[in-house]
Amino acid sequence: MLSEHNRLRKLHGSPDLQLVEVKQFDKIGAAAKIPGVFASVEEDILNEHNRLRKLHGSPDLQLVDVKELNLMSETAKAIAKSGENVPYERSTGEIFCKTLEKPVKCVQQWYDEIKDYDFNKPGFSDKTKCFTALIWKASTSLRIPGVFASVEEDILNEHNRLRKLHGSPDLQLADVKALNVMSIIVKAIAYSGQVLTYERSSGDIFCKTLEKPVKCVQQWYDEIKDYDFNKPGFSNKTKCFTALIWKASTTLSVGTAYK
Repeated sequence: MLSEHNRLRKLHGSPDLQLVEVKQFDKIGAAAKIPGVFASVEEDILNEHNRLRKLHGSPDLQLVDVKELNLMSETAKAIAKSGENVPYERSTGEIFCKTLEKPVKCVQQWYDEIKDYDFNKPGFSDKTKCFTALIWKASTSLRIPGVFASVEEDILNEHNRLRKLHGSPDLQLADVKALNVMSIIVKAIAYSGQVLTYERSSGDIFCKTLEKPVKCVQQWYDEIKDYDFNKPGFSNKTKCFTALIWKASTTLSVGTAYK
């Protein structure tokens, strides 16, 4: 992002920008609720709701408090685990969506029911229940469940899947403080321009990728091709693989940084 800014600024004789220090990035991240400056999933979905509601003169919604969000998440998780396909719960007015795309795409999917809505005879209909719920004028707040695995959970699950192949016990995610510390370390490395794959003193392994972060786990594991199982032990060629399946490990800290 910085490089693209500076490329375009050069076209107008503007001087290059520099990335701000990590502390300032943390402040930006805190405001956006995730590392970086991007809106959270909840904010994306809220904004899309409000954009579409404006088309029908419906007032903006506000996100509900954390307790209600947690309750909604548990409801959605229960539905997801049951395998049921529940697009709408009339008793509560809740609408659900299962997607392999960005969650915000669900909002458009619900809104697309407008094609079956009869504006000459407004009211509830099974064909347009999600559209109706989305633009309902009396609504004032929005609850959004998080059924999707986080980056940390994806990486944890992939670690444990591969560790099982070697009889290594499952890891657990470290507590929030440890995760925050790890994120700060990763940000500092990313913004410094260093290229690190392994820090032996701490056992931390790193990865730079343009793909999903979870792909890094397979990249580390692929060092298995150079591992000598007849002479097990530490080797520079297999340091990430060794760290990944290390049997004595019990917890996992995951840090991410985006440039």
